[in-house]
Amino acid sequence: MPLLTYEVTLFILLILTRKIHTVLCEKDLIKKLKIWNFSTSYSLMTFTRIIITSGLPVALFYTSAFNYETKLITRYRHTQFIKNIIAQNPLLLNNYPHNNIYRDSIWINTYNIVSKKPHREKFVDNYHATTLFNQLTIDKENLIPGIKELYHFPPDSLWTYTGLFTKGENYTDYRRSANSYLVVKSDTIQYSLPGITMDRKWYLGVTYWSCFLCSLLLFWFVFHHILRKLFALNLPNETYWENIDNLLLTDNQLNSLLFIIGSPGSGKLDRVMNLIHEHKIKGKDASTIAYPVGETSNNCLIADMIHIPNDENNMGAQIEWNNLKTAVKDARYSLIIVNHFEYDIKNPATNRLKLNFLEDLMQRNSAKVFIISTVHPVDFLDSLNDWIFRSIVYQ
Repeated sequence: MPLLTYEVTLFILLILTRKIHTVLCEKDLIKKLKIWNFSTSYSLMTFTRIIITSGLPVALFYTSAFNYETKLITRYRHTQFIKNIIAQNPLLLNNYPHNNIYRDSIWINTYNIVSKKPHREKFVDNYHATTLFNQLTIDKENLIPGIKELYHFPPDSLWTYTGLFTKGENYTDYRRSANSYLVVKSDTIQYSLPGITMDRKWYLGVTYWSCFLCSLLLFWFVFHHILRKLFALNLPNETYWENIDNLLLTDNQLNSLLFIIGSPGSGKLDRVMNLIHEHKIKGKDASTIAYPVGETSNNCLIADMIHIPNDENNMGAQIEWNNLKTAVKDARYSLIIVNHFEYDIKNPATNRLKLNFLEDLMQRNSAKVFIISTVHPVDFLDSLNDWIFRSIVYQ
């Protein structure tokens, strides 16, 4: 009995892989590897997708087909073996000498005559599954006469077989009478991946999985270099892009006016706030930026464009927006962060309010301005051009 079956081994490998990836991400070791870039991530994603969508289904299909054929042939060999036993010993006597009977210890491992009905777990083979697998072999009835009777159900109630899709050893029981049963057992001859054991042959499972993982690594290495030759030759290293981002965010002479673009949920505002808490972002006069939540001693203001009122009759939203426009003129703020600048981008009235807000903001020369958005500034011009085009067409 293996200490770890191949299912448990695959589960442990999956858990270890996720754990290693988590540790690498937490310690930021992946980005420090010079060989890891965009093409490496893309080739790894494509490689795993090929394995999941093509490799695993093919392997499972051919393994299942092989096991089905093996089970079916085992049924046939057991049936022929029992018929030969009955031909020599019709009454199935225990003390009857069986001559000219060969037991190969594989297909026919053991056979016994018992007086009690053997206990077997009930099974129900899927009729459609057996029908599908039967179509894989052409002209099987002519190759093995009589095997057609063993596809789905036993020929009669005297025979009992193990399932064609069950794991383990194969049994065939033949009932001669109420107190006489002939039981034939075969060895475990179905295909199964090796597990890790603690016996003398422990190295077989370790060697198999080591060679398997090394072959996958070699396959990915070749696949990765093929993709680089085709699509990503001389691709710039991503680490330089991150260095440029950090330089633009923290350099006191470059970060006076910044437009920060990122995908939704990428943590743009959180990254800026972390740099503020680490005192890497300073004011124009090199003063320290502070943003203590819930206190009035902060000199950083976050102006969220979501507060722009959509309805002129909504007095509460209008008052909140006016208070925000008044707050940005406060001289105590050394940094003003305009968040969600892409809000309601298709609305010309909202864009006009944003433009007026930026004009009022630019009248102050003492504060730095960071604009955070998920869309490119060109999209704002496209929205304006579309509004002009529609106004001309529908005049």
